[in-house]
Amino acid sequence: MVVFTFDSVDLICSMLLTVNNIEKSAIFYNDGKKLCKVVGFDVVNDDFEVNGMSVEYERQYVLTLLDGSTLRVRLIGDTMVVES
Repeated sequence: MVVFTFDSVDLICSMLLTVNNIEKSAIFYNDGKKLCKVVGFDVVNDDFEVNGMSVEYERQYVLTLLDGSTLRVRLIGDTMVVES
């Protein structure tokens, strides 16, 4: 079982990129009041065409929690900004 908080969301997103089946894993978000299981992880990409070449980069991570809420993590340069 892995429990993460707001402060460690950047580390958990890096780890979730390697997880094949998120629903079978035991990963929980602790918001300070309760634990909520992570049931989904999606990567939102931006696609660009530069000089005839297609370029794709990760723009945002979306963690879906068991209670239906989402935790959005925007990538801005080398930093991650959490939006809930």
